[in-house]
Amino acid sequence: MIWPFSTPSYSIFVVCKANICRSPAAEALLRYQLRKQGLSNQIAVASAGVRVSEEGRVPDPRMKKLCADVGVSMRGIRSKSANAEILQGAGEIWAMDYSNLAALSEIVDGTSPTPQLFDPAGEEIADPFFDSTAAVRQVFEQLVKISEQRVREIAHRMQEDSRIR
Repeated sequence: MIWPFSTPSYSIFVVCKANICRSPAAEALLRYQLRKQGLSNQIAVASAGVRVSEEGRVPDPRMKKLCADVGVSMRGIRSKSANAEILQGAGEIWAMDYSNLAALSEIVDGTSPTPQLFDPAGEEIADPFFDSTAAVRQVFEQLVKISEQRVREIAHRMQEDSRIR
């Protein structure tokens, strides 16, 4: 059970390649920001990967540490594959890069919104999995900034859009 106290009326999926590094961190950061805004009972967040080699893997330990260092928990987040069933009816589907977007275009059906890049400015979030800890930190900082921006945008839209209430 992801949302223990109520069933949110709106859901967000963040998607990357393997659901090990970027999208799990974005999931945790978005949940944290939504909780700070008092919106966590109304908006659910989950993550998935378009090329998951092994379901149920824990997030990258470097990303987990960075999240923990700022008080964000990744507890319970495990890798899973993006498929039409879990994306069905999502309010938002945000991909980390253009290759994820291309893969998602073959997965989503007519009941899902058109996937977009996680960064509303249209910039890709590079996959740092095989890179240095410094590269992971740089991506983490991007994810923090964009998560804050996305939650501000959604909070603003909630004032105007009854779908998200």
